[in-house]
Amino acid sequence: MQRYRQYFNVLGESLNEELYRVALSKREYFTRSKTSPSKNYPDWRSSTVIYDNQLVDVAANLERAIRFRLPEVKAALAVPPFDIASFEIQLTSHNDGEYYKWHTDNGTRDTATRVITFVYYFYGQPRKFSGGELIIYEPGAEPAVIDPQNDSIVFFRSHIRHEVKAVTCPSAQFEDGRFTLNGWIRRKETVLPDDYFDARIFEPFPLIGNPRLSRRESLGRAMETHQTANSTQPAAFNLDTPAPTGDGSSYQESAASIALLNLYSELHRQSHRAGVVDVVRNISRDEFYESYYCLNRPVILKDMASSSPALQKWSPKFFAGNYGSVPIQITSDREGVSDYEANFRRTTSTVTVAEFVNRLSSHDQSNDFYLVARNYFFENPAFAELREDLLPPPQIINVADRTPGTAKLWFGPKGTVTPLHHDEHSILFLQIYGRKRFKLIPSFELPKIYLRKNFYSAVDLENIDSGRYPKFFETTIADVTIGPGDILFLPVGWWHWAKSLDISISATFCSFHVEGRNTTLKGARP
Repeated sequence: MQRYRQYFNVLGESLNEELYRVALSKREYFTRSKTSPSKNYPDWRSSTVIYDNQLVDVAANLERAIRFRLPEVKAALAVPPFDIASFEIQLTSHNDGEYYKWHTDNGTRDTATRVITFVYYFYGQPRKFSGGELIIYEPGAEPAVIDPQNDSIVFFRSHIRHEVKAVTCPSAQFEDGRFTLNGWIRRKETVLPDDYFDARIFEPFPLIGNPRLSRRESLGRAMETHQTANSTQPAAFNLDTPAPTGDGSSYQESAASIALLNLYSELHRQSHRAGVVDVVRNISRDEFYESYYCLNRPVILKDMASSSPALQKWSPKFFAGNYGSVPIQITSDREGVSDYEANFRRTTSTVTVAEFVNRLSSHDQSNDFYLVARNYFFENPAFAELREDLLPPPQIINVADRTPGTAKLWFGPKGTVTPLHHDEHSILFLQIYGRKRFKLIPSFELPKIYLRKNFYSAVDLENIDSGRYPKFFETTIADVTIGPGDILFLPVGWWHWAKSLDISISATFCSFHVEGRNTTLKGARP
């Protein structure tokens, strides 16, 4: 699979020049661009734009060129088949000093149906600007740097993180800038009832014996569930379910995969390590990677972050006193939203740091509001300096890597809960202020987890329904608490639940000393 697909001489000289003349003629219609992060951080994006309702007369030629190349693009990017709902197009101008910081194109409710992003470049000749490169990020690979060449087009999947580097245009004249017709191919949206997933939690699902199914698809269908007409009780995957018609190869692979996971689980329960997390006070690079990272085992590094200045400085009072007027994005009204983690976008709101801290002081215990990793804390320029206060072990974490997203913050009241889930990469969790309790379950316990929505368990660890989830009681759970200065290594794929025992401030890191900075779980997303 390619990260992007690029074509040159897309429209030809005549249509390319005509498009440039049209852009200049519409100069008075350009307005300042907007994007979701810029609601909180106004300097996230700097450019001017005309939206698609004003571009009917210039979009037709480009849409034809895109449709002609689309089969090849979808194959190159490994995009699954989808029905096209619409083409969404913008005409964007980047001039001197303008840019667009890292972002994705389908991370909100309004943009969720965007599948493929395209960027067509055009500008006056000769070229009178420099910079403006498109940077495409992908886990496990070096960033791709794409020069904005005239009459070229770039395609990539809309969920991929990317940015536009600043343009340098000495004249600062509108006509000398970098122009793009950029946009998105949207899929038709399938509307499901609110309780669709609730009725599909781990009951036997009849597989269709299709040898063309991939192993991931086959296993995913074996784990998927639905509510039968005779019973509302979910059940774990049943290896005794009769094989479907056909040659049964997909079913057999699924059954073998589940059997192997159950074997690992049974062997683990016989070990003295079952339900135990090692605690060490000093560790070398080789020992960490050979004994924990590569063996997919958690470990607590006791007091190994105690030298971080954050432990001496950071507190609710510190943030209120030094950053009180800075706006931050938090999750709020979580208790009023069913499945608040999966419905993250419905809970976001913007407050100042002082307002957030005042709310902390007025609640003895709450799970209703929380500043979580997806709230872009360290990407806010006002807080960038605070990364210097964090000193994760350099033999474990690549501290020189300051790529957006490699460090994240968690800040909330006593009582905040993160439901049982797993992540697609390993995490080093550094506790700065207060205490946090974790419950950890090995990745191979998947058949007993009652999977929902790809990454979450249907089981509420504070109120386990033994009637609905009987197999869950066969899992092995490690229960640990970490305090200020402690570090917990969470291996990729391990199921974990977390609860703050005090007002809590934590940081997480994901750039390890391995190829591609992390070893990711592949094929888990449908």
